[in-house]
Amino acid sequence: MRRLIGVARRRLLATFASENELASYVNVVYQQCLGRSADAEGLQHYIAALRNGTPFSALVQEVMARPEAQQRREDSEKEFANCVNFVYRHCLGRAPEPHGLQHWTAVLRNGTPLSQVIEAIEVSPEAQQRRLGSGNLDELSDGEFILNIAELLFEGRGAAPADIERWRKYLNENRRKRSELIKDLINAHIARQCRDATLQWNPYHCWIMGTERYMTPQIWQDKATQLDLTPPRTQPAKPVTARREFKHSGDYVVSAIASLYKGRRFLENFLEMITSQTTFDRSELIVIDANSPEGEAEIVADYQKTYPNIVYKRIDYRIGVYDAWNIGVQLARGRYLTNTNVDDLRRRDSFELQAGALDRHRSADVVYQDVFYSLDGSLRFDEIARFDFKSELPIVTPNNLLVFNSPHNAPMWRKSLHQEVGLFDTSFKSAGDWEFWLRCLWKGKSFFKINTPHVAYFQNPEGLSTRPDTRGIEEGREVLHRYSRKLISARLLMSRQKFADLLEITPDWNADMCYYDVVQGQLRVLGERHKTSLQPKRSMTALS
Repeated sequence: MRRLIGVARRRLLATFASENELASYVNVVYQQCLGRSADAEGLQHYIAALRNGTPFSALVQEVMARPEAQQRREDSEKEFANCVNFVYRHCLGRAPEPHGLQHWTAVLRNGTPLSQVIEAIEVSPEAQQRRLGSGNLDELSDGEFILNIAELLFEGRGAAPADIERWRKYLNENRRKRSELIKDLINAHIARQCRDATLQWNPYHCWIMGTERYMTPQIWQDKATQLDLTPPRTQPAKPVTARREFKHSGDYVVSAIASLYKGRRFLENFLEMITSQTTFDRSELIVIDANSPEGEAEIVADYQKTYPNIVYKRIDYRIGVYDAWNIGVQLARGRYLTNTNVDDLRRRDSFELQAGALDRHRSADVVYQDVFYSLDGSLRFDEIARFDFKSELPIVTPNNLLVFNSPHNAPMWRKSLHQEVGLFDTSFKSAGDWEFWLRCLWKGKSFFKINTPHVAYFQNPEGLSTRPDTRGIEEGREVLHRYSRKLISARLLMSRQKFADLLEITPDWNADMCYYDVVQGQLRVLGERHKTSLQPKRSMTALS
């Protein structure tokens, strides 16, 4: 009888509950079991099931049995275990024993706040004994402490110089704040894991490098209207220069490497743009076809009839862009190399400007430049330049190259670099060039910036580094994790007293000032003293 009454109650609930109430029930289950709202199909399915008398408990069991829910539980277990491992290493200097890991993981799983777990382990006799007998953590400067915890807690990426400055201001050499910081970062790490599971890159939201500005389709369209440009073409603008007589000099200065995959609609315009370079008679174009299904070989072959310095090599299986670049490096005859994307544009003197800079500046290993941004792949270079959405890239230093990839678009570099620092790391799918430039910097190589923007970058929503499923964010974290410890200056990690001793000043500057500002202030003081020392001394006659 009780079972029949229960069934009747459930049916009454399903019958008289509103659509919004039932949707709310379903979404609660999805959030608890899957960490997200129900998709439209799932929402309608379970609302109908509830209306047909399906018990609420059966709905919960069905959602929990999904592979997605199982994967989420496994991921949560890993996160709990990672947190316990980190707390043990920080508080006890060791990994947890199996029963300790099992115990604290279960405690977290049951809803105990992480801060309480940290406090419980911190006050354990073992932790107290370690603090009395060791003092290693206290001996670290704030900067060194931040660098060490960053590898575990900063989004899986390690610390950037700005992180060192930010958190050093927070700690302000107060050792008691360190535990507070770790608790906050672990909680933020857990929240970030839930957020990142549903985070998706927006390919139409383009950051203009070196600035605080972003470009969106609406901003682009507003500027196009202001410039009174014709409506967007469905295809790239057809080349306007006629095929000309061509003779190569036999001297290979520049080798331009292009990875080709599904680029047919851009290819003819690209080939015309490259062959129109002012120094193409001293250059070559190496096209690596990464098993593209669009039959671009015929277009390339037609150009090869006029330009024998176009090299075409097809790989009969799908390879990544950095695999293609490495093949191009090995085929290259030029002393300078550049990558060139089939959907980007260059001004006619682009190769000339870059090669000329490397010729003049023998100490430079890589040259790069500001770039124009475009959201319309059909425009010519001169049309894109009119929009004037231009990067403001800094002079490359370890501090700023750890933050973003300044040479990312069409740099030029000496081929000899690959003999000294190796080829591109093919384990990366999107950030391999950034890893290579950081590796060059780590090996002591130098970068030179050309201020003239002679390249246009197309924000292609289907591009490898810009499409919604890009691995760029994840790989960027891996790059920073790999190089932050190698490239962050030891001076940035110093305590206030040691840094003050280095500058031969007292450590009484405002805690909100970063070390860079302190140095700039001292340089201004020295400059003023130097000016004073150069002023002519007035004679006694003049003073009387």
